[in-house]
Amino acid sequence: MSVADNPKLASILANVTSRTASTYTMPNPGFGLIVAVAGLYPISPQSLATSVRHSTAQASLGLGAQPRPPRLSKPPSSQTLAERQLINSALRVGRASPVPMRRELTERIRAANEDARGTAPGRLSPDNRVRLQAAVASAVDGRITIHGAIMEMAQRLSGGEAAGLLEVHDAKNRPFGSVANAHANPQLEAAYFLIENAITPDQANTIASREQ
Repeated sequence: MSVADNPKLASILANVTSRTASTYTMPNPGFGLIVAVAGLYPISPQSLATSVRHSTAQASLGLGAQPRPPRLSKPPSSQTLAERQLINSALRVGRASPVPMRRELTERIRAANEDARGTAPGRLSPDNRVRLQAAVASAVDGRITIHGAIMEMAQRLSGGEAAGLLEVHDAKNRPFGSVANAHANPQLEAAYFLIENAITPDQANTIASREQ
């Protein structure tokens, strides 16, 4: 700041910040500073500290201002109360303790994933198979995110393709007891399943290492 342009402020900050004959720096304390109280201009820190003026709520509002009563918060809606009750009534679980899966179960899951990876592309049209390969390659190279690849395929899938992919999805998960009763968003769920199965473990490791 220029001393010539701001002489009063420079006089206040003379002992607070660095200053030369023509310039001075502004303080950066990381918190607020009082520069005026109810119209009193502090010509120095001492004048502010020894001032006999006492600010009131009305004086701090300024001339002609009218104070308003404090606003009361709105009571929560019935939906909010129901959600709070549901949260409060939920079961509380302790810290998770990972349990290693049996080798037989691990092998079954691996085989189910491999079957789905080989079957799912067959439910696509030739054009969408090409788009799937391009989307996976773009996600692995970092040109798009995995979410972007999912959304791209969701826009391209036909209703029949989505239904066929969800059949593969349910067949994969049915032996493990994790099949949804209904699919709320078939296009998006089918695209998510498609990208999830199309990306190999090595490709997933490449994406994860880049994002970290």
